[in-house]
Amino acid sequence: MKNELSISQTLVFLEILQILRNEKNILARKAIYECYIDKKSTNQEKRSFIEKLYGDFDEIGYLVKEFNLQEKLFPLYSDTIRRVWIVMEKDIKKEQIERKNQDPNSLEFGYYFTHLAIHAKKYRDKNNLKEPGFSDLRNL
Repeated sequence: MKNELSISQTLVFLEILQILRNEKNILARKAIYECYIDKKSTNQEKRSFIEKLYGDFDEIGYLVKEFNLQEKLFPLYSDTIRRVWIVMEKDIKKEQIERKNQDPNSLEFGYYFTHLAIHAKKYRDKNNLKEPGFSDLRNL
């Protein structure tokens, strides 16, 4: 991929950055990270954070794939993508199973987020980057 983005790629990339830097997205990530650190199951409030992040990251996954933005996004956010995926992977797979009986397309649930997470992992492996960890910043 060239260093320069097309106008449409630039606009989409800015939209992705806006989603990731949105206060609601940041707070939702913080909430699910804390649940993961504490090894707590999700309550209704945390469930709403998971649903928000699922929607955001599935949208980001679609946009990244459609506009070929991996090389621009992954240096900045592969750690965040992987961290969110690590926390949410079980929830996405569980949702697919629960939908399976009622929806023949249930395996498509989470497709773009899954695709995004897999390619972020490949980027990290190629660049000798370990999976991101979780730091508890609540007591700082």
